[in-house]
Amino acid sequence: MKPTLRDIAQQSGVSPTTVSLVLGNKGNISTETRDLVRQTAEKLGYERTRKDAAREDSPSKNLGLLFVIDASFSYLFGFIRPIIESLEKRVREDGFDVVLIPISQASSDEEILRKVLEARVEAVAALHYGNINAFIRLEDHDIPIVVVMNNKHQDKYYSVCSDDFHGAYEGTKHLIDLGHRRIAYIGCDRFDLEALTQDRYIGFMKAVNASGLEFDPSMRVDADNGNMDVLRRRMSELFGRDRPPTGLFVLDDELALRVKVALDELGLSVPRDVSIIAPGDVLDYSKPYVPGITTMRINTDLIGTTTGELLVNRIKHAKEKLYVLKVNQELVDRGSCAPPSRY
Repeated sequence: MKPTLRDIAQQSGVSPTTVSLVLGNKGNISTETRDLVRQTAEKLGYERTRKDAAREDSPSKNLGLLFVIDASFSYLFGFIRPIIESLEKRVREDGFDVVLIPISQASSDEEILRKVLEARVEAVAALHYGNINAFIRLEDHDIPIVVVMNNKHQDKYYSVCSDDFHGAYEGTKHLIDLGHRRIAYIGCDRFDLEALTQDRYIGFMKAVNASGLEFDPSMRVDADNGNMDVLRRRMSELFGRDRPPTGLFVLDDELALRVKVALDELGLSVPRDVSIIAPGDVLDYSKPYVPGITTMRINTDLIGTTTGELLVNRIKHAKEKLYVLKVNQELVDRGSCAPPSRY
């Protein structure tokens, strides 16, 4: 098997990006490190492929953006649009363009690598996507990765994400400050976003415990992401209790919208009968048919701008240390929260 950049990096004790910069005669890297990398590459018998050599010798000035286009992710398209807009604006300051690379949940590592190589990009941002095997393949081909809105691999890659723990804590505290003592947690699975779902639940529980409240585990509801009938049944069971919740913390506002539909069908009014808060701000609240849901808003402009800065940094410099930026979430009151009318 032919040696890769990662093999040279492991033998040399440096990062694959440093190896790439040395072999491409780029970057501000010490003579000692350059000599070590070149000697290791020669010892392992490494040879640049024509494709990689051509890309290094005549950079395309394109940056790639991997994003999932499956129907199950369609609720996020409005949310990611301003991220893409601010990302493109930032990288154009350094003469780069953004190339969108659509993928699906079922895309193989080989397919993703092929698409990225054909796009001739200098680096890639992976938006709401965390396939580490694909990332390894890309970096082995000298394509740096920045992971966006996925906390899963922040110990390995430059990452830009929202502070889901803090947002959930502050959102739950908002309900508690309004006087709510019986608060339910409504969640669901989100493909490849395990860290997000975990951080939001932990933040919720931290706020509950810090306020001296006891959380009844039966007040945690796991919705079926693709089955509205299951959600209807579970909402009916939750509000059929002798002491139903007066407030709901929901994983995100797309799920909160479906929860509200189920509550409307049960004859329950928001916020008169029950308050709802959710992180995310993924819905388009400029549309008159989208009901107002109080959210913990994520600053998408800052995420896009910072992603652009990290991409440019990865191209121009060796990865000497990991950079992880977590963007705080801001409360946006749209009227779905009020003091409880019953205790």
